[in-house]
Amino acid sequence: MKRFISAAACFLALLLLLPSLTVYASGPDIAPGCMAVVYNPQSGKFLFSQNGGGSTEPTVTAKMVALLLIYAEFRTDMSAEITVTAESIRNVGTAYDTSTPMIGLTSGSTFTAQELISCAAVSWANDCINPLIYALCARQGIEYSDFDEKMTEYAESLGCKATLYKEPLGRAGRGSKTTAEDVALICSEFYNCYDLLSLSSAGYYSLRGSTIHNRNYLFSERIVSGCTLGGMRGMCAGQYASSGGYCLCSAYDYGALTYIFVIMNGGILLFDEEGNRYFNPSANPYADISALRTWVTAEYGYVTLCEKGDAVAELTADRAQGTDHLVLSASETVRVLLESSYSEADITERINYDLSRITSSRDSSGKTIYTISAPVTKGETLGMISYLYNGEVIGSSPLVASDNLDTDTVLDFFDKAKEMLFSPTALTIFRVLLILAALYVAYCIAAFTVRVVKKVKKDAAETKKQQKYGGKATSRKKPR
Repeated sequence: MKRFISAAACFLALLLLLPSLTVYASGPDIAPGCMAVVYNPQSGKFLFSQNGGGSTEPTVTAKMVALLLIYAEFRTDMSAEITVTAESIRNVGTAYDTSTPMIGLTSGSTFTAQELISCAAVSWANDCINPLIYALCARQGIEYSDFDEKMTEYAESLGCKATLYKEPLGRAGRGSKTTAEDVALICSEFYNCYDLLSLSSAGYYSLRGSTIHNRNYLFSERIVSGCTLGGMRGMCAGQYASSGGYCLCSAYDYGALTYIFVIMNGGILLFDEEGNRYFNPSANPYADISALRTWVTAEYGYVTLCEKGDAVAELTADRAQGTDHLVLSASETVRVLLESSYSEADITERINYDLSRITSSRDSSGKTIYTISAPVTKGETLGMISYLYNGEVIGSSPLVASDNLDTDTVLDFFDKAKEMLFSPTALTIFRVLLILAALYVAYCIAAFTVRVVKKVKKDAAETKKQQKYGGKATSRKKPR
C-alpha cells in the first residue's frame, strides 16, 4: 500500500512538473539570475528577453556610448594628438581591478586619437577612455561634468527609454542606470560603426610596442581561457564591481541575419588559489552567450513571403486592347524573421487597392470583382499587399502593374458615345427637344382645329344662304 501511495505521489508530481519542463525546453538554458536579451536589428524585435527590462548598472556599456560619441568627433581627424593629463586619469581606477580596468597610461604622455580609440575598443580601459572624453569636451567647449548628460541624450536618440548616466565610465554606485533591452539598442548602433566593431573584435592591440589583450574573452585566451567562440563580432565586456555585475555584449551574423546578445549581471569573475581567473560554471556569461546563439539560430530564420516580381493579384481590365485582365506583381521582396515552428495557416494576406483607380462590384455568386480601366502604365502602383502573422502585420509590398494597358479605340469610341448620350447635359438637351416637339405638335393640333372650325362655320353660313334664296346662289358682278 505504501509503495502504491509513493508511486502515485511520484506520478502526480511528474504531471505537475510536465508543463514547466515543456516551457523550459523551448527556451535557452542560461543562468536564471542574469538579465539577458537577444535582439534582431533587421526586424527591430527582441527574440528573447529574461528580465530584459529590469534596471541595472550600465557598467562597461556606458563606455560604449562614450566611445561612439568620441568616434563621431574624431573620425575625420584620427591623427589629432591627445595628451594624457593628471586630471583625466585621476580616480578612474586601480591596476588589476576588474571593475575599473587600466593599462597604466601616465600623465604627460601623448597619443593620437586613433591609438587611444583603438586601445579603448580592445581594453575598455578607463585611462584610455577618459583622456578622449576630456579632449572631446575641450574641442566642443563643454564641461567634463556635462558629458554624462550628452551621453543620456544620445542614448535617448537611439530609442533607450530607461537609461540615465551620472558619469561616463560605468562605475558602480554613481546613480547611472540602464536595462539589457536599452543596451541592445546601443549595441545595434555600435554594430553599425564598422571601425569600432572591427577593433573590438580583435584579440589584441599593440600600443607602441605594448600588447593590450582584449578583455572580451570571446576573442582572447590570454586572460581567461575556455571562453572563445568563433564567428562572434565585438563588442564589450566588463564588471561593475568586484562582487559581481558582469556584462557581456556581442553580435553574430547568421546568413543575412544579425543577432545581438546582451548579458547583464551575468555572474562574477573569480580567482583561484594561483590567481587564475575563471567563472562559476552555473553563472558563466560566456556559456550563456553560446547557449543563446545555439538556441536562436535553431529557433528563428528568414521566411520569404514573396519575391520581387511575383504575381500577387489579378484585376478585370475595362476598355483594354487585346486583354480583359491585368496582373499586379510585388515591387519588393518580403522576407521576415519567424520562429522555425511557425504555421503557414497563421499567415494571412490583406490587399488594399487604390480606389481612385480601381472599382469593385459583385458577380452573381457574390464574389467581389475588382476592375481597372485602361490606360495603365507598367510599374504604376495600384495597391499594397500586407502579410499578417497571428493578426499582426509582419511585412508588406506595393503592388504594381506588370504590363501596359492600352485603350481599345473602338470600345473607347462607343463608350465615349454612350457616356456622351447619357450624360446629364445630353439628357437635358433631349428633354428640351421633347418639350419643343410636344409644343410644336400642340401648336399644329391647335392650328388644325382652328381651320376646321372656320371651315365648318363657313360651310354652315353658305348652307344658310342657299336656303334663304331658294337654293340658287346669287352673285353680284360689277358692270363692265
